[in-house]
Amino acid sequence: MDYLPRNIKIDWSGFQVHSRQSSMLRQIQRTLGLPFEKKQQQLQDARDTNILALNKVWHEVHEFQGSLIGTRYPDPGSDNLYKHFVDLNGSTLSGISLEKIAELLAFCQLEVDIALDFSVMPQTPRFSQRYWEFFILDNL
Repeated sequence: MDYLPRNIKIDWSGFQVHSRQSSMLRQIQRTLGLPFEKKQQQLQDARDTNILALNKVWHEVHEFQGSLIGTRYPDPGSDNLYKHFVDLNGSTLSGISLEKIAELLAFCQLEVDIALDFSVMPQTPRFSQRYWEFFILDNL
């Protein structure tokens, strides 16, 4: 059976990664190839290095058009890992090729739980009487 043509758009992508690498945030930024800018502290009563994002406190957060990437450092002297996050909105994702998104997911695949929000663009005529979810269940 041949694959049917689809117009797929990712509306949102978000995940968190634990890593021993402090440089993983920079690798994520290089993979995306977008000019993320470091956010400055917004809360007056928080510690100098802490930034509130995704309802959590992070040590470093970068923003591009409402999308965020960030990291939380391990406690000094502990064996804890760095925690990194990626939260990309639809407008940012529309400027990223599916190949770059796949590269980012492949880069993080061993250490991550990933959430993607897809919308399938309506096609006329409809390519099947089956809903697109059935194609995913059938690994098509």
